[in-house]
Amino acid sequence: AKGAASSSSVRVECTTRSADGCAHAVTAVFAGAELKKDKPKKGAALRALVLDTDPLSGELYATLDATLLASAGAVAAATPIRKRKADAVSSAAAGAAALRVGRAVACVVVLCRPGMLVVALPKHGNALAIAVAHGSWMATRGSASALAALSSGYTTGEKVKAVVVSTGVAAPQVADDAADATADAEETAVEAAAKRGARSCPLVVRLAASSTREDALLSAASDALGPSPLRRRSDARPGTHALGRVVAVEPTELRVRLDRKGALQGILHLTETVEPGEEAKLPSVAVDSSIHVVVLGGAGGSKAPADNGEKGSAMLQLSVRPSLLSAAAPPASMLTRAGVGALSAGDRIEAWVLEVAEKHLWVGLSTTVRGLVAKEHALSAEEGAELSATFRIGQPLSAYVLSTQAGRLRLALRKPRAGDFEAAVSKHRAAGPSHAAIAAAAAPVAGARGWGPAT
Repeated sequence: AKGAASSSSVRVECTTRSADGCAHAVTAVFAGAELKKDKPKKGAALRALVLDTDPLSGELYATLDATLLASAGAVAAATPIRKRKADAVSSAAAGAAALRVGRAVACVVVLCRPGMLVVALPKHGNALAIAVAHGSWMATRGSASALAALSSGYTTGEKVKAVVVSTGVAAPQVADDAADATADAEETAVEAAAKRGARSCPLVVRLAASSTREDALLSAASDALGPSPLRRRSDARPGTHALGRVVAVEPTELRVRLDRKGALQGILHLTETVEPGEEAKLPSVAVDSSIHVVVLGGAGGSKAPADNGEKGSAMLQLSVRPSLLSAAAPPASMLTRAGVGALSAGDRIEAWVLEVAEKHLWVGLSTTVRGLVAKEHALSAEEGAELSATFRIGQPLSAYVLSTQAGRLRLALRKPRAGDFEAAVSKHRAAGPSHAAIAAAAAPVAGARGWGPAT
């Protein structure tokens, strides 16, 4: 065991064996207090209970707590997997199986993770469960901010009250009407728990521990969302669902790492957070949080060895629009974003406000396309003279294309007259950045933070 200690946790490099007898090297993270007295020595045997796994880093979050180990089946845990009795059931498994949706329960926090809590239910065999705002938070986009703040303010060992929203226990196939009734019950439990306040968060039971089930408990976000990190460039096809990790938060975009090594990264732009016509807002997630995204395509440039492109790095455009997240295999029509070359004068487009200046607006159509709306084409005399009093970042707009000459996209918020088109063309000759220059400036700089060169 090779321990790396910090003020709150200890990482231990160890080896474990799966049911087929194969050995696997893993990094287990324990609470510092558990190993404070007896730091494990190299070659020592540890018996621990997995609380959570991080699919991006491959780390296991585990505990040596004797009570939790006993509830999970102390005798079974000490017996080689291949020799365990198939019918042995732990008290944790029995306790979890007895829970029903909508039931109020008392919990003890055993692990705090970004956006979630792992808790034990003392009155139900110390069954392990996850406390989140709702399992489908990213798909519904209704509670991202609640998830981001969920674990803040809680400490290990704290007692909390919660409501069971889903048991996660395997069940036989049911008729559609029964499934609808279950969904209604879960929704009712969510609403009832929300009325009790943030400290009475709904509870989602994700694990029914038993000696016959060796699956580790994934984090609430990754378990509910389903996708996994990408492994190579060939996996990053348009329409692919991926589990990423936020590495930077900018005013109008998130930078996301899509693989464990950081070779595959992407940009989640403000314009890809909602459907056209809806108010845009970046997900309220912190750096290092997991996020479910859909790959749209390439963004910027990429570097790759000539003999094996899969080992190179790549920059991708990402989306979390609900329509894409809910589609298992989004068609090409849902993934395509119109470029400047596909637009003509007079076209009507949907966009979002990215920047409000004194004499103009910058609006975005997509990750790489944005246009300028001059003040005279944004406000009428009756509406006043201050753009900042009328427009805000993320506001949806319908606009008309005035000109696309020289790669510069100029727009108007009201239907233009014939003279407006000629005026817009003449203004392109004035000093101002072209659309290509804008895209290059917005793209990551080559060599910075591992991002590829802009195109």
